[in-house]
Amino acid sequence: MQDYQALLLEIKGDKTEGLIFTDNKGKHLDSSLINKRWLDRTRKQTLKSGEEVEYFYPGVVSQLVRDGKISGYLAPYHCRHTYITITAHLNSHNTDALLHIASACGNSVDVILRHYLGRIESTELITG
Repeated sequence: MQDYQALLLEIKGDKTEGLIFTDNKGKHLDSSLINKRWLDRTRKQTLKSGEEVEYFYPGVVSQLVRDGKISGYLAPYHCRHTYITITAHLNSHNTDALLHIASACGNSVDVILRHYLGRIESTELITG
């Protein structure tokens, strides 16, 4: 888990507020843009001279695989899972924090406890 946290902090850089992942204008990413940037892609274009060229656009996840930072393809959904896992583990005994995580991600605290922390319902939480 610490490797993922270090990777996210490295990607974030010096930003102290706002979005970590943005489009070129600093705005929210929509799913179509994320999908275009996720994996490598190529585009062929015919120049005015008639010459056909192929442009290569490296994808973020493909580059992480090439750099050895991850072992293989991960769907965008894995970002949500990673966020919930890291945040839940860092706040595992704080009911208010777990409620916030669950609410922000469309889950329940029970789902966080069972699927991300591997706990049973009888787990005692410390509030505050």
